[in-house]
Amino acid sequence: MLVVLRILCIVLLLVGCSAPKEITSSENSEHKNAKNTKHSESMIEQKNLEITPTFVIQEKNKGLMIVHEMRGIKGVLAIEDVLITEKTPINCILYLWANDVIGKKVNISATHKNTGETVTILRDGKIEKQVGPLYKNEKETEPKVTPLEYNQDLNSVNNEMNNPPIAKVPLLIKLPSTGIWELNTMINKEKLPSIKFKVELKDKNLKNIN
Repeated sequence: MLVVLRILCIVLLLVGCSAPKEITSSENSEHKNAKNTKHSESMIEQKNLEITPTFVIQEKNKGLMIVHEMRGIKGVLAIEDVLITEKTPINCILYLWANDVIGKKVNISATHKNTGETVTILRDGKIEKQVGPLYKNEKETEPKVTPLEYNQDLNSVNNEMNNPPIAKVPLLIKLPSTGIWELNTMINKEKLPSIKFKVELKDKNLKNIN
């Protein structure tokens, strides 16, 4: 009898050890939450590395339609969409769509999205009023020019410029490394929306024109 009981105990013990562990609803929920959190963090990181979209401004000049490509937030602020390469100074204009900022003090910096390195672009600058055509401001870019008769945007044809900027800040941008950078603008103590742009690898075969 004792032998039978011992055998029965051993069998029950073996069955208990080999039985699969039951996953509770709480553990399953924790696993799903961890997976969702990781996915959310990945999406946020990807969004942070996305550059700000571009838009165009069109203006007429002596029978020609001049198209300027801008990177930024339409109707708020934008920079000329110029090629920026590492360690290379380049002239650029920051445009603003607000009357009440003219004459105010502005500070502008750029922060690398991966390393966190911050570079001062302009300290205690002054916002100017934008007067005249945009193409006279541009030093580094050649805007697209098409004959006015071939332009299909009749609304912009009827105006000297569609949605022209009101103010401007001339900048000299020089950044030390490639990657996604974020341009941060402070007017007095108010932070404006940032502009994300890409700094490219400098082509050693090209001479620095500055």
